[in-house]
Amino acid sequence: MRHFMSAFVLAAALTSSPVFAQGAPSAGVVMSIASSREVADLIAQAKAEIKEGQNVLTKRVTSLAPFSSNLEYRVGPGPTMQHEKDAELFVVLDGTATLTMGGKLVNEKRLNPENLSGSGAEGGTTKAFGKGDILIIPPNTPHSFTITNGPLVMVSVHFVLK
Repeated sequence: MRHFMSAFVLAAALTSSPVFAQGAPSAGVVMSIASSREVADLIAQAKAEIKEGQNVLTKRVTSLAPFSSNLEYRVGPGPTMQHEKDAELFVVLDGTATLTMGGKLVNEKRLNPENLSGSGAEGGTTKAFGKGDILIIPPNTPHSFTITNGPLVMVSVHFVLK
């Protein structure tokens, strides 16, 4: 529950501030921050670096263990993902899409000890979203995105649940 409360606090901070930060710093810990200019530079880099046929390019934005945030630049469909121990928060910077969340992975593959992927999910629910929206995906929940007006640009933050 503590991690979900952190997600809500972070979501509020992200929507009211031009910088992206994560985690609450404890005594002696420097908070990791990326300015709005740095995020704009990452978006420009992703746009320039994405290759033909590559649907998703990810760039690290900030990192402060055990949290991390990434820029996700999407021009087409990616795999359906399921993070077994992570909740994931998305802040949509640009584009529109539909989120399919829940159900059971199809053609499930283990990527590493804590993450699965698949070619889709049977069941689940679909919800449209766009620029300025915030999404939270609970742990162990299949999720995928279908772009309706792109590119879809989001910042994702993983909250590792122990």
